[in-house]
Amino acid sequence: MNLVELLWEQNPLGLKRAKIVKRYDVLKAVSAYTHVPVDKIISHKKDHKTLWARYYYIYIARNNTIGVNSLSSIGKAIKRDHTTVLNALGRINDRINSGHQEILDDLSAIESILGISHD
Repeated sequence: MNLVELLWEQNPLGLKRAKIVKRYDVLKAVSAYTHVPVDKIISHKKDHKTLWARYYYIYIARNNTIGVNSLSSIGKAIKRDHTTVLNALGRINDRINSGHQEILDDLSAIESILGISHD
């Protein structure tokens, strides 16, 4: 257990906090929801379904995981660089900001699989 996980578990300040989510768990949840295998999400495939599964992974990993959440560390987990992560975050945020409810519903469903709530 690293220092971040230890402090999270002990919660010395008594903070209200979300569930700890690991990146691989996010990958598995995205895979289960989108029916895109984990190895395909990590691959260099660029079909629409795989790209959006990858974008969902990046968005949820950036906003809900513990540890180092730099763009390059998230990208490295799926064999990409920080520019891919930036692009994915931009595409998701553009869709959210332009009112694409389907994106919000998909993200919410995946977060629900992971036990994440934003109450």
